Amino acid sequence: MTKLLYLPNEAKCLGLAKRPIWLIIQVDFKHVLYSMKHFLRITLCFLTIHSTVFSQQKPIVWNNPIREGLNVYGMKDFYLLPESNSFFLVGTSYKNHSKNVAGLVLYKSNNLKKWEEAGKLIDTKKLSKQSWFYDIFNAPEIHTYNNKYYLIFNGGNSLKNPYKKTGFGIAVSSSATGPYQVLNADKMLFESNHTTLVFDEHKQPFVFFEMDGRFYSVKIDLENGKTFSEPTEFLGPKSLGEKYKYLDAPQFYVKDGKFHLVFSQFYAGYIIKVFHYAADSLHGKYSEVQDPLYTWLEAEADEGIKAQYPTINGFAPPTQVIFSNQVVELQKGKFGLVYHSSEKYSEPALCIDTFDWENDQIKIHNPKSPFQGINLGTTTRFMSTHGYENCLEIKNEKVRVVIEPNLGGRVLIYEIAGKNIMYVDTTQNGWTLEKNGFTQPSAGRFDIGPEAVTPKRNTTWAGAWKPEIIDNKTVRITSKKDSVAGIQMVREFRLEANSTQLSCTQLVKNISNEEISGNHWGRTFAVGGGIALVPKNPKSRYPKGYCIYRPPFNGIDFKPAAEPNVNVKENIIEIKNTPSQPKFVMDNVEGWLAYAAPNDLLFIKKYPIYPNRVYGEVTAATSSIWYYKDTMVEIEPIGPLEVLKPNESFSFTEDWWLTEYDFPGDRNLNIAKIKQIIEVLK
Repeated sequence: MTKLLYLPNEAKCLGLAKRPIWLIIQVDFKHVLYSMKHFLRITLCFLTIHSTVFSQQKPIVWNNPIREGLNVYGMKDFYLLPESNSFFLVGTSYKNHSKNVAGLVLYKSNNLKKWEEAGKLIDTKKLSKQSWFYDIFNAPEIHTYNNKYYLIFNGGNSLKNPYKKTGFGIAVSSSATGPYQVLNADKMLFESNHTTLVFDEHKQPFVFFEMDGRFYSVKIDLENGKTFSEPTEFLGPKSLGEKYKYLDAPQFYVKDGKFHLVFSQFYAGYIIKVFHYAADSLHGKYSEVQDPLYTWLEAEADEGIKAQYPTINGFAPPTQVIFSNQVVELQKGKFGLVYHSSEKYSEPALCIDTFDWENDQIKIHNPKSPFQGINLGTTTRFMSTHGYENCLEIKNEKVRVVIEPNLGGRVLIYEIAGKNIMYVDTTQNGWTLEKNGFTQPSAGRFDIGPEAVTPKRNTTWAGAWKPEIIDNKTVRITSKKDSVAGIQMVREFRLEANSTQLSCTQLVKNISNEEISGNHWGRTFAVGGGIALVPKNPKSRYPKGYCIYRPPFNGIDFKPAAEPNVNVKENIIEIKNTPSQPKFVMDNVEGWLAYAAPNDLLFIKKYPIYPNRVYGEVTAATSSIWYYKDTMVEIEPIGPLEVLKPNESFSFTEDWWLTEYDFPGDRNLNIAKIKQIIEVLK
């Protein structure tokens, strides 16, 4: 007898299918032991599914800079310690000079966005005013070692020694929240600044720190709060040579046995660069792994004071301009760079940028961007590809999209499992209008019409666009102002979390002093040699449902003769292979276009049709296909004519889908099946 077990929730959580999953169990009541064995096997399988579902991490989203619950007078030199499902945070705190010093405060959060005080690790009220550490606790860190928590800090006493350099201190506790006992309460171990603790390849603890623009290291007896020797120079002018600039804020991360060092260097004119070096051993030869992770300029500094002060000039902008950058695994396989915002003019605040490891390189998703998050299903990041920088990647488990802003603001990649539906001319990699005078981009282009009568518009068609990340699903690019065409454009791309659906919205604004008109014109180049499908308008104004543009003067053939590679069947216009002429136009009213590509992909576009509005093309077409040999096929939704007064704008959205589809060797598509696929897309 056959039994069916229905497991809809598990199926949805795993994203295995949109339809229910049924487990088929064969039960032979004559063979009880056999049935019990299969029952146990299925039970274990179900438990595995159940465990997988509920072990998935929840999304965590935040916006930089992070201030909620933290010291309103500013913090810097952050160190973050993930602990179970929480995060602990310490850092250098700026003081409210109208109040007594609080000591070293620990903060806690469950989501990296909202923080609360979790206690004082060192309470000034319990210290003697003669102590070598009293009111200065700079660049603290908390580490675990042999089942205990060790707090390191750069301490000082501004009352007793107002101009003395800070010194290194160690404290220990059995809990992250304390209480902590300072192991060297009688004296500092050595003068220090920006200390960090790291364990070498033999699990021996070392402290690294900055002093006067150089890095030093020293082996320490962590458990007894002592050093084994005097500090020695680790990096400086001799080791770095011509690459040396003022060094600060060393931080280490050990990955697969390799030691990664992230640090800052200060250049004249308030320019800070964050570098990434690596070595095979802690004290081995370090080499630069990649270009600087960040470059900070004075123009990026926040000039807005955030806290309330007792006097108008109660906040004196600090002079420090170096940023500390901690590499931390926020959750399993999810990494972040923890740093503080610019502090030249205002209070510094916590920032966390997520990143991925690519071999030994750190690839930051959204560098210096407000939106950040992990476990998002869909992710966004900046990247470089095809000779272009500052490209925008959006991806989920199903599909990957890359928006290229340097040459016309186009979709460069829309792919499943490495198979790209976009036609990309790789001989043009890195070409731009500004550098090469190039005006013919490939791949997923967008434009405005009507064709042949709209003013020249190279600035928007082929110029550079400003890229930005909006959230984990959405990116935006903005064109420069095109004074010739009198327009400026914004394009926004949004990828759904559990789908290949990509929404592409183009906004066109009239920046001229005159009334202008135009329409949306999608001009996507897909890989060539496939089969294009367009629904035939049952009330078409064209006798065949389509027109063909013919040379020598682009004459419009409104009643073209039959040809072998163009069919109309099941109310679908099908261009099966290279036609007699490339350009077709249709008065499509269903609002979709489909293209089956020879790399086993089915590309679908949906867009709105407005039957009662004017369409500006000479044929009043709502869609077009340009089939150029076996090289490329242009898939073109056309929007209605828009009339804009100065400062008015219009927008138009194309929704794209991509799915794997076995391309038929005989080029005979199952059109009924494709129509079923299209009908369920919303």
